[in-house]
Amino acid sequence: MGVQVESTARRIGTVLGAALIAGVVAGIASRILMGTLAVAMGDVINFSVPGTLAILVLYAVVAIPAAATARASAAARRAGRWVSTGLLAIASARNGITDAKTIVFASDDRLWLIAVIIAGMAATLVAYGMLAQYLARRLARASREAAQGASGASVPQLTGRNG
Repeated sequence: MGVQVESTARRIGTVLGAALIAGVVAGIASRILMGTLAVAMGDVINFSVPGTLAILVLYAVVAIPAAATARASAAARRAGRWVSTGLLAIASARNGITDAKTIVFASDDRLWLIAVIIAGMAATLVAYGMLAQYLARRLARASREAAQGASGASVPQLTGRNG
């Protein structure tokens, strides 16, 4: 019974750790792109610490479905990524709609830069779910190897893709 609880705790820790790391990385990337977009539109960057922390927390929480499905079947992995990416896409689109008014009035010489930044934001959203799943698999492998090393015995192999 103790091994099963330990295994479950490791799995939960792996999912939460991967979601946290992926959320922070993608959140920081998105925040940088948001600042770049503001400058490209001729605005002043006006970020607050609470606002940035809220974005990082949102990204971390929404990464959980992707991280949780990292070791599942191909269809479940794809669904987990789509759930995480879709939820962030909705939040991003909402903010993008409010920025649309400013983009419409942006000078023509800045539109190409704005388009590149928006494409970068989209790429970040797509890569985000994949990063969460990659990290979950890597953390699971490292956790399993650490448990094997600590006990000196073989820990049962967790099932799923890539260890």
